[in-house]
Amino acid sequence: MGGWCFFYFLFIKKKNQKLGESNPIFVTVRLDDLDGTTQMVFCKFKAGAVEQEFELRDDGLGGDSIAGDDIWSIQTALLVNDGSIAQVEVWAIDGEVVSPILFGQLPIKSEENNNIISWFLSGGLPLLAFMITLFLAIGILYSLNRRKELAKDLEMIESWSTFDPRELDDEFNE
Repeated sequence: MGGWCFFYFLFIKKKNQKLGESNPIFVTVRLDDLDGTTQMVFCKFKAGAVEQEFELRDDGLGGDSIAGDDIWSIQTALLVNDGSIAQVEVWAIDGEVVSPILFGQLPIKSEENNNIISWFLSGGLPLLAFMITLFLAIGILYSLNRRKELAKDLEMIESWSTFDPRELDDEFNE
């Protein structure tokens, strides 16, 4: 029968995880095993629909530096084909007891998200053209409406005037 165990920390050393490439990754956890009977620590990576599971080691091999130091590690490579974030889950099995799961996340970068030119070509340029066209149409409608209102105002001002200079011309001509 196993005892209770829990993790102190989860450390994930990685370079930028790139979509569609094999990415090196190093995962380390510090396990506090009160009775020293934990024999298995697992790590699961989820990216989109892809799940990969690995067993961490505390035997000085496979990325682990020192055997028996309660620091469990794995050095491996991940091939990520889907998603923008990879979920990392780590848990230990101590006899019949499963430890609480420790979670972490890895951002995944795709090459097409890295530059503005690809953004323009993939959807930004049509969006920009649509927005410019929309604002131009709104500006033209506003300008036309303003001109109509101004013409109405001038017509009203002219209707107030009762002075017609042609009427005075007849009086002076007599």
